[in-house]
Amino acid sequence: MTIPEVHLWSGETGEATPADAAVLSAAERARAARFADPVESGHYVGAHARVRRILARYLECGAAEIEFGRHACPGCGDTRHGRPAITAPATGISFNHSRCGPFWVLAVAPGGERVGVDVERVRPLAAFDGLLARCLTARERRWVLRGGATEHPGRFLRCWVRKEALLKGVGTGIATDLTQVETVAGADFGGLRALDLPLGPRLVGCVAVEPSRRAVPSPSAVPAPGSPQAASHQKVQLPDSSTEPKKYGERLVILGTGITDLRAPTHR
Repeated sequence: MTIPEVHLWSGETGEATPADAAVLSAAERARAARFADPVESGHYVGAHARVRRILARYLECGAAEIEFGRHACPGCGDTRHGRPAITAPATGISFNHSRCGPFWVLAVAPGGERVGVDVERVRPLAAFDGLLARCLTARERRWVLRGGATEHPGRFLRCWVRKEALLKGVGTGIATDLTQVETVAGADFGGLRALDLPLGPRLVGCVAVEPSRRAVPSPSAVPAPGSPQAASHQKVQLPDSSTEPKKYGERLVILGTGITDLRAPTHR
């Protein structure tokens, strides 16, 4: 499998500001207002504002100018739960993002390949036995239970984020029977491969990518704006790595350029 170039941004939101809310769409602001917990609402606003601001740098437009839609679900054709899409301005890039509390991850594929991403906070899980039966394959259940009791939640959530990332990348979401999605080493689903994200001890995350559609350059570092490498995909301008991650406490990793800290799932 040829891994495509995928840019993985991750971070933690601070307190949301009026400027953050101002770049959201009316639909996003309405959704934020529906959260019963004002803290969670603030996390939603902050994360979505950062996603917009990062994408705006690729698209060379204002963050508030971006319009989102969805691709049709490949299973039923419904556009309410397919992969997210940028409907304006016109672009060939694809993206996916996930949030858990203040933590968020954004994956951008400049070449337009399908991509999915998911993140969860490691935590105790209620009704654990029921979750195992409903969500995991027999092989996954054996792997989860092989660890000690304190490891069970983290192992389950590792399987969960792999499934979520794969299904978000395919575009069906968790409407698919989760027991039909195997996440053991080397397993693909819908033409995508799951790769675990190194997000520290508090979080588990996964990005799912499909094989590259084209040859991509392999820069040793994130190119600066205006460099030839920064315009290698449809004249996409990468956010300036010298300021953006430091300013917002974010991390940027480019997949498909020789990095070694992403790995295929292993069940040991």
